[in-house]
Amino acid sequence: MNTKLVNAAADVVARAMENGRRVPAAVAVALESAQMLMSPEIAAELKQLRKRVAGLETERHSTNEALDDAVQELRARRQGEPVFVYRSEHPDSGIVLGTYSNREAAREHCEAVVRREWPEGTRLSFVWATENEDLLSPEELTVLPGQNDEDLTGYVVTPLEVASAYDEDGDE
Repeated sequence: MNTKLVNAAADVVARAMENGRRVPAAVAVALESAQMLMSPEIAAELKQLRKRVAGLETERHSTNEALDDAVQELRARRQGEPVFVYRSEHPDSGIVLGTYSNREAAREHCEAVVRREWPEGTRLSFVWATENEDLLSPEELTVLPGQNDEDLTGYVVTPLEVASAYDEDGDE
């Protein structure tokens, strides 16, 4: 039982009776005017919606808990491991496009800039190449605008290690 709703309905009924309404239909009109009546179909639909919202709240709560657990686990695992950011740039011209927490975003920025350099509708393929196969080497973007054409763009994604603490003995 919803005591707030019952008290509100009782208040509407009391005011209707104070205003001289004694016939049950007149009291019901007062309740309807206060938007406190609904059809059985609407009541059933409201009950279903409330169940669905409660389920979504429970699901959201468990998802948030799972995400929090995952973040805590990642933090514990990464403690002491180096952290990297990725700078997208055109070093020959001194243009730095941006610095990102993941390699894919840095690559995406370079590819978007190169796409704007070509006429609209030109079919482009991109290849990222590195001199070494390790993950810490800079990658250069090559564009393939045709079947056999290959063009170095000069755009590079460079991994940069982020220090987690100051090292007094480190290089300055």
